[in-house]
Amino acid sequence: MSTFFEHVKVPQVLMGVELIDKGLVNKTYIDLCNDIKKVVLSMYYHITPERVLPAKTFGTYFPPLFENPNKFIIPQPELIPVLKKLKDQGKFLFIATNSHYEYTELIMEATLGPKWRESFDFVFSSCRKPLFFTAKNPMYICDTSNPHFKGRKLETFLDLVPDSSITYLEGNHTFLEGFLSHHFNKKVPEIAFFGDQYTSDVSFSHSLPGWSGIAIIEEMSLREEEYKVIEQALPFAPMDLQLVKYDKYWSEDYF
Repeated sequence: MSTFFEHVKVPQVLMGVELIDKGLVNKTYIDLCNDIKKVVLSMYYHITPERVLPAKTFGTYFPPLFENPNKFIIPQPELIPVLKKLKDQGKFLFIATNSHYEYTELIMEATLGPKWRESFDFVFSSCRKPLFFTAKNPMYICDTSNPHFKGRKLETFLDLVPDSSITYLEGNHTFLEGFLSHHFNKKVPEIAFFGDQYTSDVSFSHSLPGWSGIAIIEEMSLREEEYKVIEQALPFAPMDLQLVKYDKYWSEDYF
């Protein structure tokens, strides 16, 4: 359970283990893992080899989110001037997400507003990280008129256009590196990649030459009001606002 997004699986795993240990179900731990994997795929994976199924009508997770995104997603308009400042300094900004095109659109519009694409030079969806950092998967231009959304296939990094109105699907880091190296006339461009998934986002990107993987883990600290609630509920357990002393595990300058 390497991300906060996956924490809802924990009680399901615990209940499944308990049922198996008590002999109430005729399954193994491997069966339990496979069952949970099937449930996750049936809930979230709206892509088949032939076509992309509309996310807004798929499973039970997506429909309420598409119907009322502001109920679940906190807008962050204060991030827009930060991104603009970076662009004004000549930096290229990009999104590389495992989310598919429709979900990317929903999340980003709810977070930054309808003009969110103006803040970025490249938008990469369905990246399938960590494969984006480790494999040589082909990259496509997103074309929603195609059943599988895959339009023209990019042959080289020279086909990559810094136009945020375009969404690129799948692909790999070498296309981006090639473009940036060519644009800045720099053999190894410097890339800072911010992610909330330590393994697929931070660890794998950080292993690449020129890349700095930077972890955003908001669960490691509490807001003051949250701290007060927990302090009242657990007066016998003194707490620090910083839940995890990260320097003990990662080194003091890691974050």
